[in-house]
Amino acid sequence: MNRNQWLAALAVTAAMLAPDAALARPDRQIAPLPHGAVVALSGTPHLWIAGDDGLLHWAGDTRAVAGKFVDWGNRREVTLDELKTLSRGDPWLSTGLLKSGDPIYLAKWETEAAAPTLLHIQSLADVELFGINATNYGSMVFEPPAWEALSGMSSGALMRGVLSPVSAASSAAIPAATATPASTTAASAETPTPVVRLNRTPRTGRDGDVTFEMSAADRWRNDADLSAPDARLQPMHAETIIGRWQIFDSPSETGPRVFVFAFATNLDFNPDIRSLDDFVRRKQDALCLDIGQNEGDFCTVEPAVATTVGGLPAQQRDSRERHTYFLGDPANQNIVENEWLSRHVFVIRGNWGYELRIFSQDPTALRDRLKDFAKALESVRFNY
Repeated sequence: MNRNQWLAALAVTAAMLAPDAALARPDRQIAPLPHGAVVALSGTPHLWIAGDDGLLHWAGDTRAVAGKFVDWGNRREVTLDELKTLSRGDPWLSTGLLKSGDPIYLAKWETEAAAPTLLHIQSLADVELFGINATNYGSMVFEPPAWEALSGMSSGALMRGVLSPVSAASSAAIPAATATPASTTAASAETPTPVVRLNRTPRTGRDGDVTFEMSAADRWRNDADLSAPDARLQPMHAETIIGRWQIFDSPSETGPRVFVFAFATNLDFNPDIRSLDDFVRRKQDALCLDIGQNEGDFCTVEPAVATTVGGLPAQQRDSRERHTYFLGDPANQNIVENEWLSRHVFVIRGNWGYELRIFSQDPTALRDRLKDFAKALESVRFNY
């Protein structure tokens, strides 16, 4: 879809979303919004801020809001129908929207993140609700070359995901198997963490703080020796490996190995992590930190899938990362390429965040052992 086709489609969508005086009558009247007031769309994590121009501005991320007046104490929640009756201006974005082919992406760049994450906006209806129209399109939406020139970043090197939907039309467009539903995202941000604390590093095992282990009957050994310096282990502050297992591709203990590691992060030392979404974002940022410094490097993280672990809300994400570097003298062109494929499961219990990860450099071996990992996840219990 070219620019003119996209604008024409957006115009049609805007006309369909425009409130009809005879039909769009909210149950309650929205009072005039003072400067800085916060409007939250019910059932989603999306916020609009009232600017000094009297218009609502969608807040793309925390960097976009920095330096602007926001009255966080004056927050109200509205329905989608009520939002459509309110006057909306240009969105507040830290970088412009990226149009790569047909998809439109928000480059969501939080203040604590080293780089933005590209989140696929699910429909033209959502784009219009965020405040994009034919007038501001040219200054807000960019093709990759222009976006990269303005941002100074390569869009191909950034992690990608799915933005929580806004309009009713888009909520059915995201397959449940490939993305976190909007209700799950909102719940993880609003639901308080259980009031339980552990003031020491958790222990795994049947008698530990966390019941999680790989079955010895399936030849998993609890003595994983991973000597690969490019495997991203313990990349976060106050993070500890609390369990490690390995299995060889064959009974003779030759060929590719598959690893399972359990990580625990003390959230008392990471005060910016306030929800499961925060934890997952920080972990994936750490996983892909510095990727792209060498030609051939890349790091991709698939959209989140909502799940449960030990009866608690959890998120599962698959990643793929390649590290390219010279071994010895660069003049000898002895190039090493290590590529890791991983499945990560994240969950928060009290003041500890957990990541359970299965990973390997061999995709076939990893696929064959995913059932073992799933079985172990089913047995997880938190004993404190």
